[in-house]
Amino acid sequence: KEEFRYFYRLEVAIAHEADRVVAISEEEADFFRHAAEGQNDVFVIPPIARHMTVGGGGPEGRRGALFLAGWLAGPESANADGLRWLVEYVLPEVIEHCPWVEIVVTGADLPPELSGLAGPHLHFLGHVQDLEKAHHAARLSVVPIRYGAGVKLKTVVGMQHGLPVVSTSAGVDGIPMLSDREVDIADTPAAFAEAMVRLLVDDEHWRERREALINLNARWSNESPVGWANV
Repeated sequence: KEEFRYFYRLEVAIAHEADRVVAISEEEADFFRHAAEGQNDVFVIPPIARHMTVGGGGPEGRRGALFLAGWLAGPESANADGLRWLVEYVLPEVIEHCPWVEIVVTGADLPPELSGLAGPHLHFLGHVQDLEKAHHAARLSVVPIRYGAGVKLKTVVGMQHGLPVVSTSAGVDGIPMLSDREVDIADTPAAFAEAMVRLLVDDEHWRERREALINLNARWSNESPVGWANV
């Protein structure tokens, strides 16, 4: 609680001193508008406006699922919790329908406590220099994050590359979307596994998700006052 209060006061103080506050979601913008009283110059830039790098072709030739993770927070982080949940509860159901499935997990300095999760269907890649190449090779991105505040960059990066995403509700928190067509959202193991399987085997569904992401990015780009490069 003390740590929370410290960072709360710090963010408010920074917002007061700044000439302008740029947020990546309306929720974050509202926080600064209300918490940093007197700071009225707050605006939102959608997280992937003008930065989409669609590539890698269609679903053909792609394989497996990508879990974009970092391990600086250690074995008790939200990433670690999500990975354990994915391996223990979701992956067995996916294997039942897709026995060839492979999940690759990024991130340097993997905690030793998690290394035992590796197996025929899950591989740790360590540090990945070229994230664009990794996203263009994968069939889908998974975001099994069950808690944590703020916009999840792993979700944004997947969307940025036009890669269909299966996420929990926590994983899409604060990301403005047009409909339920951009991301498959599931909070139970069965629903998460079902969404993964469909993207792994249904080419038409995969293309629909890709097209929805392209349309969303176009909408965000048109509505954004400036791009991140301008900031």
